Amino acid sequence: MPLSIDKIITEVQDSFHNNSIVKRIGKFFFYADSPKLYIITPYWHAAMSQFPMRMLKRRILKSGCSCLIYQFPVKILSDNVDLTEKYFKEIQEEVKKDIRKIKDKYNFSEIIVVGMSLGCVNALMIANKNSDVNKVCLVVAGDSL
Repeated sequence: MPLSIDKIITEVQDSFHNNSIVKRIGKFFFYADSPKLYIITPYWHAAMSQFPMRMLKRRILKSGCSCLIYQFPVKILSDNVDLTEKYFKEIQEEVKKDIRKIKDKYNFSEIIVVGMSLGCVNALMIANKNSDVNKVCLVVAGDSL
């Protein structure tokens, strides 16, 4: 069975990323004295410094609500399906844990999860059978999902 150079490179790259992705998740919490919290699961390659993320944060805070914005590593999506699934499940559990902590600490009565593009998958996984989440908003700009 001949080995493809692409397969070898992929296996080597994936071996460096078999650890938990949780430590590489960026979390940005902005508190406003409001019972409402927006949780943003971003599009692929999103960064807080980019215009859409800054604009969304500004609008949420201007409305008087709190927000928790995530920044996920680019490696959450790869050609290794098993690794991608593992990362998405780790993100799901980490965000659910964060929701419980923040809800208890700040006594939020309404939690809205907003998924943007690839973040829609994360948003739905987080909201599925989660009594802490009141609403989900999905923003799909492309046609590939």
